[in-house]
Amino acid sequence: MKYIKYKNSKISTLILGTAQFGLNYGISNKKGQPNIDIVNEILEYSYDNGINSFDTAEIYGNAQDILGNFLENKNNKFIISKIEADSFQYSCIDNILHRLKLNKLDVLLLHDNKLLYNWSQKNSEQIRILKSQNKIDYFGSSIYTNEEFELSINNKDIDVIQIPFNIFDLRAIKNEWLKKAKDHGKLIFIRSIYLQGLLFMDIKDIPMKLEKVIPYIKELNKLVKETKCSKNELLLNFVNTLAENSPIIFGVNSLGSAECTLNTFKSLKPMKKNIIDKIIKIFSMIDENIYDPRRW
Repeated sequence: MKYIKYKNSKISTLILGTAQFGLNYGISNKKGQPNIDIVNEILEYSYDNGINSFDTAEIYGNAQDILGNFLENKNNKFIISKIEADSFQYSCIDNILHRLKLNKLDVLLLHDNKLLYNWSQKNSEQIRILKSQNKIDYFGSSIYTNEEFELSINNKDIDVIQIPFNIFDLRAIKNEWLKKAKDHGKLIFIRSIYLQGLLFMDIKDIPMKLEKVIPYIKELNKLVKETKCSKNELLLNFVNTLAENSPIIFGVNSLGSAECTLNTFKSLKPMKKNIIDKIIKIFSMIDENIYDPRRW
């Protein structure tokens, strides 16, 4: 496993997302929430293969409790959790720490960004106190729009920004999110590389409300054949090549999927520029109603 160094932290380039562990999550999910034995198999395999970083949230059902139980006696772990703006209180943050069985959280992110629009000195003081009390190392936001990104990049209290980035959602390139973050010394985490599994779906299984995505899925399938690689490799390599030094969050609901993603990642070589250029040309005009799950 490759690792990224940010200030005093060592973060695995792949971060295991845990939404599937506490919720019936993902548009392509036909199996529902995996049972605890499967979840622990996934966690054990991931940790044994060098993943030390995990992404969770207070709204992911019991995912924080499951993660806390598994990681309680593990070393060198790096935990990200997200909190709703309405819960941004010391007592709620203490509850996150309790559920994760931690004294300190590596990263606390805003899960929604209402606070960013009216950020106050009081909010800055909250962050200062949380850091001075050694309850968090870094603070940040999980953004959905370019406006939220700009608010985050210009907020001195934000260290980390979690962004969506995948073959269908190219705003990280168009709006130069990666470059701007680097220029401001902020770390980027990338989520939604598989778009909740939509990018893996068979055309016949795509719901009517997303029928506009079908021509793009067909183009993606053609690219897979042309490049003679698996779809997982194409999706993962595109993001990994363009977002160097940005950890990538991936989610799975089976041990086989975890094994596939980790084995694929280990064998990746940087994607050739002509393939990157072709991908950007084909998918640069996709409607936000397709790449933003909130609109589904």
